[in-house]
Parts: sequence; C-alpha cells; structure tokens
Amino acid sequence: MEKTFNIANIKIRVNTDFDFAITDRYSEFIYEGEGFDINYEFMLTNDFIKLNMKPIFESVEYKIYEDDEKIYREFYNGNEVNACLIISKKYTTNYKCYVYPVYTKYKLSAMHLFDLMALEYAMMRKDTFILHSSFICDNNKAILFSASSQTGKSTQASLWKKYKQSKIINGDRSFLNKINGKWVAHGSPYAGSSKIYVNESYELGCIILLKQAKQNKVYIQSIKEKYKFLLKEITINYWDIDFYNKIIDLLIDLLNSVDIYTLQCLPNEGAVDVLAEKLKEGDYEKL
Repeated sequence: MEKTFNIANIKIRVNTDFDFAITDRYSEFIYEGEGFDINYEFMLTNDFIKLNMKPIFESVEYKIYEDDEKIYREFYNGNEVNACLIISKKYTTNYKCYVYPVYTKYKLSAMHLFDLMALEYAMMRKDTFILHSSFICDNNKAILFSASSQTGKSTQASLWKKYKQSKIINGDRSFLNKINGKWVAHGSPYAGSSKIYVNESYELGCIILLKQAKQNKVYIQSIKEKYKFLLKEITINYWDIDFYNKIIDLLIDLLNSVDIYTLQCLPNEGAVDVLAEKLKEGDYEKL
C-alpha cells in the first residue's frame, strides 16, 4: 500500500507491504500529486533485527542503538518489541522500518506508522522542527502559543477564536521552517487532546510564551530567556549531537527573525485584549 502525505510543505511517501487505515486526522494531509521528499518503507517480518550493543538511550517507548553507519530505534509496548526503524547516519531521504507481527494485533492505521517514523529526525534533515504549541491564524498570520502542558495554550487559542474570530489550526504541535526566507508555521496531524488538525500554513507573525499568573501582562524577555523557554518545547533527540546542533542553529535563526513575547495571563478576555494591544504596538500587523 502506498500513500503520500504533505506536512510542512514536505511530501512524505509511506510504502508498506500490508494495508493500513487512514483516520480523519491523517486524511487531511494526504497528497494526491506526484513526487515526494521523504520515503518511508515499512516491511512486516518475523526476523528480529539483532542488536548486539548497548543502547545509548532508553525511554518507556523505545531504545536507541548505533553503530558506525546507522542508528536503530527499537519500539516497545511493555516488554514486547513492536518494530525497528533504521536511520543512516549519512544524509538520506529514505528510511526503513521493520514491523514485527506482534504490532499487527492492533488494527494498523496511519497513526501507528507515524508513531514509528521518528519524523522529527527526517524533518530536521529538511531544516524543519516541531514546536509544542497551539497555532491560530489571525490577520492572515500565524500566532503560536507555546508552553509546557497544562499551562493554557489551548485555552488562549480558544479565547482568540471566541473574541477575535481567529481560526485554530492546531492545538498541540506546529511544524516550523523557512520558505523563501520567511519563517512559516504549518498545521500537523499531531493535535493532542484538542483534536484540531487543519492542514494550512501561514507566515509566522509571532510566538507567545505563556505563563500562568494572577494578572494579564505582556513583556519581552531577554534572548537568553526566550532561548531557554523554546528549547524545552522543541522535539529534540538530545542523544544525537548532530541533531541537537542543527536544532540550535534553526532556533537561533528563529530568535533573530520572529517577534517573541511573554504573556502572563488568566483564562479570560483580558488576556486577549492585552496581547492584541501589544501586537498593535509592534510590527505584527505590518508583516
């Protein structure tokens, strides 16, 4: 089965030797044109990849191994090994993932395959990264509300929809890259609990760093503080120094190119008003 998806203006072809379902949030991103930028090949096999080395990183969901030429990401569900993704250390747009029969006990869908892609790695090689943020479109520009979970990203996005008639593009993850020299925010199928996943892209107007507070206030932090805040909200493979360094380069470019404000806020209309007034003072509406 073969399908191509368009995420962040990057065409991702998925080629499998088994069928998989395409749920609503992924059907939004299907690309019907020709060509692709990244190719993933998924193969069902009974032969487990033997990794006779110690992992360099471990989490609940996967372990990372490496040799001189490749990186191996072995996916787990409890004690069961579900799949193994192989990534060449040399630049490539082709990725192979071996899927083990135990994983097929689930009714496989595009969601399951995307969970095995380590998409942040392939996107990094295309100068694109993923920011934990709620994404709205206002004045035909992207505003991203970024913060750790349970801080109020979705709440602020919903308030802008209610009081400013802004459009919510995504409630949890935005893909960022530069197109024709300008930073652009892209919707994605990774929507978290918001279940809002619109496949639209807009020039990035500004990023709002959220902090809960007892009063509404907007201010600009030092570039060092903005750097530290955003670094925590970007999907990064910290165990890979090349990945990390690439993200740092992209983040520094972003910091020097895009307006970034900090909003201390309550979940009320006043938070919308104080931010909207601040944006009028700057260059946001002139972008």
